[in-house]
Amino acid sequence: MESRIPAVIFIHQGGSAKQEWRSVAKQAFRQGWATFAYDIRGHGESSGQWKNAWYDDPNNAPLDLVAAIDYLKKLPNID
Repeated sequence: MESRIPAVIFIHQGGSAKQEWRSVAKQAFRQGWATFAYDIRGHGESSGQWKNAWYDDPNNAPLDLVAAIDYLKKLPNID
């Protein structure tokens, strides 16, 4: 049976980008974690505009995290 590894998702704060997690993500990777960082809507390399970002809307912001979790669940080597 193939070994599965745990994953951690890094989410940056508003006004930043996924790169803020680079050093921490590298450290976690070296410790055996799969790492996943994404730019929240309207930030970094994500599509959309800052004025349309809804990262601070508690009804919508979790949807991007749910999409990230769903993506990782589809990878056969991720626990």
